Amino acid sequence: MLNKGKAFENIVRQDWKKSFPGTLVFRLKDQMNGFKETSQNPSDWIMFNGKHLFFIECKSHKGSSIPFAAMPQYERLFAYKNLKNVCAGFVIWFLEKDLVIYVPIQTAEQIVKDGEKSIGLRMLDKYDIVKIPSVKKRVFMESNYKILEEWADKHCNNI
Repeated sequence: MLNKGKAFENIVRQDWKKSFPGTLVFRLKDQMNGFKETSQNPSDWIMFNGKHLFFIECKSHKGSSIPFAAMPQYERLFAYKNLKNVCAGFVIWFLEKDLVIYVPIQTAEQIVKDGEKSIGLRMLDKYDIVKIPSVKKRVFMESNYKILEEWADKHCNNI
């Protein structure tokens, strides 16, 4: 049985396909050596919504904040932050709070510059963090990523 984090990655894929039918969803394969993850991939997914290319790293976390130490892709996503029509960031599911958010890499970078060690729910109104409309099912959330279309139109064309 998959752990909740791996299962969440697959649910993000399914929900993206529902939100943007007929668009690209490409999984970057995890490279494992049998003991620990050795992947140097920038993200879990490369996804296309019809206008913008997204590099999405999925994270699930208990509690109300996730430390940057748990997000090694943070620096790897920098390579994609200033490309026209490309959006890079994290989709984070806060398990105990039944909340899914999108944190653009530029926002994560600003949070670090502000001296923070984690991304927390207390930051939702302070930073450019997108709450993904979601409904709790038995265990997982069912999310609608269409909200990222309008967000990307405003933020991913400014090169």
